[in-house]
Amino acid sequence: MAATRFLHLPLVNCSLLTALIIWQNYLLRRRWISSTGLLQCQIYMDLNSFHTFISLPDQYKPV
Repeated sequence: MAATRFLHLPLVNCSLLTALIIWQNYLLRRRWISSTGLLQCQIYMDLNSFHTFISLPDQYKPV
């Protein structure tokens, strides 16, 4: 089951969140991840409630 975190962020912070995801993608490509470290995330934005869901897909979990 995918680990899911919930973040309450205003849309103003989308650029900061994007930078974070880019950095996580970089770490993933460089294989600098541990089982509890940063992992590539998918972003699900609920524009109605201004909430951002960050979900970790199973295929990105370290084996």
